[in-house]
Amino acid sequence: MICLHDPDAEIVSVAAMGLARLKSDPTNVVPELLATLHHPNADVRKEAVWALYNYGDPATMPALSNCVHDPNPLVREAATRALEVFRGEVPRMQ
Repeated sequence: MICLHDPDAEIVSVAAMGLARLKSDPTNVVPELLATLHHPNADVRKEAVWALYNYGDPATMPALSNCVHDPNPLVREAATRALEVFRGEVPRMQ
């Protein structure tokens, strides 16, 4: 997970995508992804949202709710979709 702290935003973004696919132990990964929601790069924040969505932990809903107000529309859209799934409003994408 050291890649989530890399100075290169593209590496951090790819690392978040990879963690979403691997579904590693959430006790180690989810806190790191939550911290990444504050990254200055919008692509990184969006990938962190999708990674958290893929982990499916409802405990992340408050942090994802904050992302609905992100300045970037893609981050807002990803957070909105994740929250809709968590609330059972739309089916989970496979």
